[in-house]
Amino acid sequence: CKDDCWAVPSQLSCSLGNLTSPNFTCQGPPCSAPGGIPFVSNEACIEGPAVNDTGICTTRCVTGYVPSVANLSCSCGRLSPATFTCLPSPCEAPPRGPYGASQTCAE
Repeated sequence: CKDDCWAVPSQLSCSLGNLTSPNFTCQGPPCSAPGGIPFVSNEACIEGPAVNDTGICTTRCVTGYVPSVANLSCSCGRLSPATFTCLPSPCEAPPRGPYGASQTCAE
């Protein structure tokens, strides 16, 4: 297993050429939600201050801002990507008036 992870079961036994448990999984500690992010909501992750190993952190920002990435993945106690930023929400184009052109914005 990777650093900071452990095998479950921790040992495999061999008896008469057969493993007693032919499979194992790697488990790790939970990941702490990132901190110190400007414009983040109460908790950076909807899931709370910690995310279970192999789980995801669903990112969130205050109203008017959007996360730079939607999710952070937890593996062996580390988030990937490690953090995110809260970016200003893009503005929507105003509705076209009765005498407006077919497009309201030049972009």
